[in-house]
Amino acid sequence: VGRLRSSGINAEYGEDIVHHCQAVMQGVENTFVIGDMPFGTYENSPEEAVKTAVKIMKEGQVDAVKLEGGKRLAKNVSAIVNAGIPVVGHIGLTPQSQSALGGFRVQGKTAEDASKLVDDALALQEAGCFSLVIESVPHKIAEFITSKISIPTIGIGAGNKTSGQILVWHDMLGLNLDHVPKFCKQYISMSDLIQKALQEYKTEVSERKFPTKEHSFAMKQQEWDKFKSIFGIKDTLPTATASEPSHSVPSKNNVGPIPLFNIINPTEKQPRIAIIGGGAMGSLIGSHLASLGAKHGTGPEVWMLSSWNDHVDLINSQGLTIERMDDSYQLFKNVRATSNPEEVLAAGGTCDYAIVLVKTPYTRNASKKALTLLGGKSGKGSVLTLQNGIGNREILLEEFEDESRVILGTTNHGATIIEPGVVRHTGIGDTQLAENKWNPKSVSTIASILNSCGIPTQIDSDLDGLLWGKLIVNAGINPITALMKLRNGELAENLTGKKLLQKTVTEAVGVVTRKGIRLPFSNPLEQVLSVLRATSPNQSSMLQDILRGVKTEIDSINGVIVREGERVGQAVDLNRLLVALVSSPPEEVKELIPLLMKEAY
Repeated sequence: VGRLRSSGINAEYGEDIVHHCQAVMQGVENTFVIGDMPFGTYENSPEEAVKTAVKIMKEGQVDAVKLEGGKRLAKNVSAIVNAGIPVVGHIGLTPQSQSALGGFRVQGKTAEDASKLVDDALALQEAGCFSLVIESVPHKIAEFITSKISIPTIGIGAGNKTSGQILVWHDMLGLNLDHVPKFCKQYISMSDLIQKALQEYKTEVSERKFPTKEHSFAMKQQEWDKFKSIFGIKDTLPTATASEPSHSVPSKNNVGPIPLFNIINPTEKQPRIAIIGGGAMGSLIGSHLASLGAKHGTGPEVWMLSSWNDHVDLINSQGLTIERMDDSYQLFKNVRATSNPEEVLAAGGTCDYAIVLVKTPYTRNASKKALTLLGGKSGKGSVLTLQNGIGNREILLEEFEDESRVILGTTNHGATIIEPGVVRHTGIGDTQLAENKWNPKSVSTIASILNSCGIPTQIDSDLDGLLWGKLIVNAGINPITALMKLRNGELAENLTGKKLLQKTVTEAVGVVTRKGIRLPFSNPLEQVLSVLRATSPNQSSMLQDILRGVKTEIDSINGVIVREGERVGQAVDLNRLLVALVSSPPEEVKELIPLLMKEAY
């Protein structure tokens, strides 16, 4: 209640302590709770002591009481015990009477004083105490007392030879801004963290940086449209436009410049592109492709395949709304959505490209849809995977049986589903496609299309480096944000999270080094941190999966690092633990979290 001393608690038979005990008992389960008898409610007589103890036990619903004092209070202790109430004794520094002891000072420092403590302990044991707190006593004296009595001792500032230990958690967690006792180890400075958080909150509120869209509630687009019609509000969504492209974009590793796709010649046949996977990233890529037609009146015909019926229905009836990183909105009405590949074929024949953006567990099913959309095994269309993890390209190759038709790519853009029909773009990053020596024209064409619609894309000749570069980024970010429930930017500022990230990435780089793979960046840790900063508002796909209670891609990300690490003899203990944690049921994760914290420090 804000009082500086425990002796200031209401002494009228422990009224305040009863209230505190009731509050604690509401929040515990299978926990032995002890009520501390307030100063002035038990010292004067055995009768007073019993009356207070009964009140605390009966109304506070605790399991035992504790009182301070030694031999002189033995009769009072005996009376409470005879009333059927368990008692914990407390000797040494007794905070309620610290003024009479000369302040908060170590007790028992002389042989005479130490002998009195021994007498106190024996007398309290004889009176019926079932346990004894020993506070601020030389460790040798506390050890001796523990050896002389048969009841357990609980030490606080009494060395490590007592039966158990106790600390004030405000002290150990750094919540107390005043003097911290010598005997207390401060495991973390929570007061610094709290003050920093409160200052950041004040600043963000003052500058209107909080709350953002991620922390605000939305309404369905059709309901917003109804509301606007009621009050005569004009539509504030701007017309969707494409980013103005440059004349060409350089590619990596000397593959050559990528010419921009011709999007303004209406006489040329425009490609049909199917996005397989209507989640956040599929919707984001689809909206960019659709922006070409919105700006120029001609552009790729964009279809989105999704099993999420509400999303499909909203896109077809209202359009696809994209919330940009600058909080502006764009509405795309030229994206067509369906859950059935046959509807795409019936509307205009086979597609020229299919872009797969489903989670790894669903790649095999997506590969069958892609093959159907691209004309089967005799068709000519190409499939591009921009998925996380390793193994997706191999699944597509099994289905297509033609390396010239399978294109591998990675992207570090970030996006989050807000509600059906509405997606927020949360981060901008690199997009890279791997060179395909059997069909370089197809790779060049899809790269130029992506560049033209505002997704800067490069072609890289190093397939393994491209794969493992993206894998390391995902392995460092996804499981840690998922387990700690952090957005990307929050992980970049979290000390524990960054320590875990560093160790995870270090293990992964060790695997890559032993495999002889050259990464597309010189400093892997800094690359991961730069992606975190660039996608600061983003919830990683794994965190989104955890929150929705669906299967994650952990096995195709950190699981790959574990399997390859075991194969090449690289220690991957933290990655193995992350796989176990993300794969475990929520009730088991709590038991394993201490292992994760141990890995961090």
